Amino acid sequence: MINTLNETSLHKSLKAIYRIQCNGKSEVKIGAYIADILCPDGGIIEIQTGTLGKLLKKTEFFLSEKRKIKIVYPLATAKYIETKDAATGKITRRKSPLKKNIYSVFKEITALIPILLEKNFTLEIIEAEITEERVKTEEPVQSKNKRRRFKKNWQKTGKRQENVLSRQEKFLHFTENLLTKN
Repeated sequence: MINTLNETSLHKSLKAIYRIQCNGKSEVKIGAYIADILCPDGGIIEIQTGTLGKLLKKTEFFLSEKRKIKIVYPLATAKYIETKDAATGKITRRKSPLKKNIYSVFKEITALIPILLEKNFTLEIIEAEITEERVKTEEPVQSKNKRRRFKKNWQKTGKRQENVLSRQEKFLHFTENLLTKN
């Protein structure tokens, strides 16, 4: 597959679910971009498990092509951390102190302000229980994306969805009403 090297199991599983729901094709090149899912009606579904702002240019391009685009954003309202010791194979699991809710997404959607009110744009928020997978290392290491300020003795290897708690697509319609009233 094109462009699937760094996908987490969370991204892969959501992409499979949405591809089956719309009977679409995965990893389709459109212009300079690769769409996660191309639906038979020409609409596009993008799964984004990271920062929403990274999809702005891609989304603007698809909208300029007169395509409907849906961004699916899983929000970890409950997060578990599973750490595997590479030497012994032992796995430990704990609940993360992370506490997010639907309003936590406001910080992320500010990056999408230029397209929020586009009629062909939809943002679907999935509130879910997520497990972050880690592998314990013998010595402290830098993260793969080089963003750690301090090295840690573990490396993140992926994320997976445990349970879907709710799906919010109407969320943006509420936001749109707030923005258009002023």
